[in-house]
Amino acid sequence: MRFAIAALALLASTTAPAAQIHVTTASHVVVQVDCELLHFADLGSRAKAIGLAGGTHEIKVSSLYGKPILSLTLDVEPTEMVHLNYARRSLQITSRDAVGATPAPAAGPPPGPVAMDAASFGKLRSAVSDESFSSDKVDLVKSAASRNHFTIEQVGALIEEAVHSSDKVEIAEILAPKVIDPENAFLLNEHLTHSSDKEEVQKLFR
Repeated sequence: MRFAIAALALLASTTAPAAQIHVTTASHVVVQVDCELLHFADLGSRAKAIGLAGGTHEIKVSSLYGKPILSLTLDVEPTEMVHLNYARRSLQITSRDAVGATPAPAAGPPPGPVAMDAASFGKLRSAVSDESFSSDKVDLVKSAASRNHFTIEQVGALIEEAVHSSDKVEIAEILAPKVIDPENAFLLNEHLTHSSDKEEVQKLFR
């Protein structure tokens, strides 16, 4: 009888769900795996969901105020450990390992976006400057923003090409998601006149 109980316990331990999902983030967000909240000690730390069954699992990322950011499903093998990294509103798989295995050394972060080179940006600025109507200037900036990234310095240069303060703010709003150095946003204040415009633009980069 004792042998049978031990055998059943061993069988249970070898067939229990063992899959794991690990998530690392450098942003202030809320992450859930199958509606279970993951707890991060601090930014840049890793949280994990363990004891998962093999199969499909749902991962949700939302703001601290509950606003949904993204949701995806992930297929995991019964004894697999999947590592993901959240950055820039995207969740990327960085590795898949067997549970209990020593994970391979983490690769460096993927290269970030690169701003327009000086020559290409010079042509863009010249084209914006040549437009007579404010709406056409803004439309040209929108078109460029759809396929390029920018530095704060470049954003400031394009703001200078706008005549009306409302257009200056709109250009900043268009380009904000494509800026590679938002920490330098304070430099945009020198391209704006009204304090209300400065405050509105700074909010775009917080």
